[in-house]
Amino acid sequence: ELTSTIDPTNLPAGGIEIGLERGARITGRVLGLTPEERRWRTRLQLTDGNRSTLTFLRLDGTFQIDHVEPGTWDLRVFTEGREGATTVVMPPGQAEVSVDVEMAPTCTVAGQVLDALAGPIGGAEVYVSDEDGTVNILVSTRADGSFALHLPDGNFEIRINKKGFHTAELELH
Repeated sequence: ELTSTIDPTNLPAGGIEIGLERGARITGRVLGLTPEERRWRTRLQLTDGNRSTLTFLRLDGTFQIDHVEPGTWDLRVFTEGREGATTVVMPPGQAEVSVDVEMAPTCTVAGQVLDALAGPIGGAEVYVSDEDGTVNILVSTRADGSFALHLPDGNFEIRINKKGFHTAELELH
C-alpha cells in the first residue's frame, strides 16, 4: 500500500507516478482423480481470508489461476463428494508458482434400486452424506435402476427417494 499527501494550496498536483505490479500465475495439477471425475465440473478456489478466486479444472487435470497477488493462499479443490487442499506461497516478484493437489483415494460404490418385485427403479434420487456434512452427493439412478459413486474412506448415510415409493435409508462403512 502506497500513500502520498497532496497540498490543496498547490493545485493542480503533478508528477505523481503509480506503478502496478503484474499479478503472478499459479499453475498445477490435481492428482488422484479418475478420468470420469476429470470430466465433472471440478472447482478450484483460491482464498487468503479476504479475497477469493474461483476457476475450473481442465479435462487433462491441470489448472491455471492468473493475477495472483503475493502472499499466502489456501487452494481448495471441490468435486463430487471429494475435496483436496494445499497452501500456496506467492513470493513478491515471482511470476509463477506450480503446485500439485493430491486428492484422497476413493472407492467405487455401485448398486441398483429395485421395487418389491425386483423391477428396476429409474430416476430415483440417491443422496449420500457423511457424519460431519463435508460429503453431500446427489445422483439419480439410470433407467435400469443402477448408480455408481466414488467415495473416500469413511462412514456414510445413503437415502434413496422416488415419488410413489417409501424412502429407504442405509449406512455404509
